[in-house]
Amino acid sequence: MKFTSTNIFSFLFSIFLIAGVSFIVFNSSGYLKMHKLQTVVTLLDTQIDSIRKENNILRAVNDSLATSKPKKIERTAREKYSMHKPNEVVIIVDEK
Repeated sequence: MKFTSTNIFSFLFSIFLIAGVSFIVFNSSGYLKMHKLQTVVTLLDTQIDSIRKENNILRAVNDSLATSKPKKIERTAREKYSMHKPNEVVIIVDEK
């Protein structure tokens, strides 16, 4: 096979192109790493949104209890947290 300048140029260009693409895709800050990190960021954003919604709900409940009458606070404490006064007898009814 006869080596011409066009053949040598094409060969070297191909080698550099393959090396460049490999470097861009597989290096420590390449495309694959970026794609993996973007997936993690998306998952964390979803979790943040979920926690913010839960936080807003809890904040609304807290505000409701802070501005409501003491009877409502007592009712919530009894029903949700099973609290009772020291001299009370608690009777638990199972609903089926």
